[in-house]
Amino acid sequence: MKDFLSYIENLSIKKINKTYSLCGYKFELYKIINIDKIKKSDLPKSEGLYCFTKKEEVFNVSSSTPHYFQSIHKLIYLGMTEDFTDRLPFHNKQGEIKKAGATHLGICILDRKTRDEIKSIESLLLDKYFFQENEKENESKQNKKTNVVED
Repeated sequence: MKDFLSYIENLSIKKINKTYSLCGYKFELYKIINIDKIKKSDLPKSEGLYCFTKKEEVFNVSSSTPHYFQSIHKLIYLGMTEDFTDRLPFHNKQGEIKKAGATHLGICILDRKTRDEIKSIESLLLDKYFFQENEKENESKQNKKTNVVED
């Protein structure tokens, strides 16, 4: 039992078998257990985009199935990195992300893209979606989606 409790106390994130897509780019989901304990070993050694979200279960009134709930992710912060293992354990926005109630981390691996291509994809997503903590890009919320649905 002690080993199990020690294991739980040291968990930071856990990969789950869920995804969501932003403009056709798939983000693999990780449940955040303790944002302060994210370790390099928890993350892929790759480059790409990452997105912190807050998951909410909402009743889908358009569904023909009674009592159907849908997993919605409120978009908190989008960023890019050359190496997830170097960027995410020491994120400069960690305090804001934590205050915003982030429950999940989405990772989109883009190893076969150049830095300019990844920057272009990030710009596209920042233009189409509203991320709560991306202040510079949030001049207007108008016509931008603030949530995304799990695939």
